[in-house]
Amino acid sequence: MTTKIRIIIGFSVMIVLLAVVAVVAYFSLGNATNAFTEYRRLARLNVRLSDIMANQFASSAAIRLYRINGNPAEMENARQFIKANQGLITESKTLSSVQANVDIMDKLLKITADQIGLITDIEKALTVVMSEYLNDVRPAAKSFGDSAVNLLTVMTENNNDAGARAAATVMNNFAYVRTNWARFAYTRDMEHLKEAQDSMKLMTGNIKELEGSVGGGKEREAFGSMRRSLQTMQDSYNNMASTASEMTAKNEALLAVNRGVADDIKKVNDFVNSAMDEQGKSTVETNEAAQMSTLLGSVFGLLVGLVFSIFIIISLVRVLRKISDYANAVSNGDFDHHPDIREKGEVGAMVLALNKIPATLNAILEDFRSLETKIEGGFLDTHGDEKKYSGGFSTIVHGTNNIINRFRMLLDSIPSPVVMFDKNTLVSYFNNKSRHLA
Repeated sequence: MTTKIRIIIGFSVMIVLLAVVAVVAYFSLGNATNAFTEYRRLARLNVRLSDIMANQFASSAAIRLYRINGNPAEMENARQFIKANQGLITESKTLSSVQANVDIMDKLLKITADQIGLITDIEKALTVVMSEYLNDVRPAAKSFGDSAVNLLTVMTENNNDAGARAAATVMNNFAYVRTNWARFAYTRDMEHLKEAQDSMKLMTGNIKELEGSVGGGKEREAFGSMRRSLQTMQDSYNNMASTASEMTAKNEALLAVNRGVADDIKKVNDFVNSAMDEQGKSTVETNEAAQMSTLLGSVFGLLVGLVFSIFIIISLVRVLRKISDYANAVSNGDFDHHPDIREKGEVGAMVLALNKIPATLNAILEDFRSLETKIEGGFLDTHGDEKKYSGGFSTIVHGTNNIINRFRMLLDSIPSPVVMFDKNTLVSYFNNKSRHLA
């Protein structure tokens, strides 16, 4: 395997490892992201459920305030809290992934319309209670009070002491009745209604006792007028009590609906809390697994990359060391040294090119030996073949030829005849002076 192939394979493997590590990290972190997204969805749903319950409590509190202060803005606030829940329930439905929870949200969304209707009915009933008190109960009570005073006056004038005492008792209890009904009208408290009804029964009993002490004439006429006023007052009280009972029934119905809403929200919230506990553990485990897989993949890729890097470096260093040894040998004049590198490709081509250097130098040396032999034989006209070589090698041969030419020019410039003979005593060279004399 050539060094080039080793490098290509090494870098390819490292790139593949990097890609594998990246893919593993991507999917691992993707799983962790999905886990965090799911936990965030559950957390948002949990917050929405808490907001729904908070609005439920706020709506109930606004209704209680209205029953205390009679401010219509409180009932409008109560409706607005329920309307706000409609948006929260719709969002909770979107965040729910379990069909049972989705069904509960659909159910709660329908219930909000009933809640708003009941709040409006309660407001109307309370308004009617106050209207009946102001327009019916108070005038009837005033009329009864006037008739009772008239009866007491008549009995006093007739010296009916027993009747006067009984009438005074009725007057005292009537004051208690008026106080209790007024308190109920302004507090809308059903306990106060019960107290008002009880005081009314007590006063009615006093009137029955009074009847036995009523004399004839004006006393009987005054007592009849009081009985008629009592009936009118009782009818107005009963009407107001009936309206109050309707209001109470509406309020109880609203409370029952609210309890049902709270139970349904608790079911969903318990499910969400349990799911959040499980998802929280799963999210932590998924994140830890993503971190571990990324770490292991990175370490594995680093180790494999390090092994391949060492393998490539060792291969390159081995080749470079052999080439360095070869270069040192050539620089020291050892032209017979050849690098022990058996490779193809670029490195093989480089080794072949390097091997040509000593071969060319040996060829030049061989030519120089031939020139030396010829010059020793007196053949000063001989020259090396410059065209046989290229580049710097041709320059070397050309320089050698110049040296031979200068040596010959030196001999030709001598004014005395110079003749050279070869080993066979044959003339191999004579200078210009010799040629002239010849």
